[in-house]
Amino acid sequence: MTPEQEAVLRDIRRQLRFPEPAGLGEQEATLAGTVAAIRADSAALREQAEALRGQIVALRTEISELEATTADLAAELRGLLERRLPFPLSLLEGPAVALVGRLESLLPARPGELAAPHGAREHHP
Repeated sequence: MTPEQEAVLRDIRRQLRFPEPAGLGEQEATLAGTVAAIRADSAALREQAEALRGQIVALRTEISELEATTADLAAELRGLLERRLPFPLSLLEGPAVALVGRLESLLPARPGELAAPHGAREHHP
């Protein structure tokens, strides 16, 4: 507390007829020091809170980007699992699958059951 402030405080006490306690100057100095330390701590806490807010914003941005990437990868994976062909070839996909299915049903289950062409002789060494 400055000397001017102490003089004002004494004047106010005198006007209100409060007695001046002995040793109050030391307590006021200790109190003033404590208040200054609290203000410094508060400023440091405000700076730290602002830094944390910045980190939160950066993390939210990163999370959003990761979510978008995840959605893109999921769509790509679905496309791979569905085995979609590019546009012009995708028009043939349905008929090609049906044709392969029909050919597979015509073939015997075991390759040894394939019939040799008529008149052909099997060759066994």
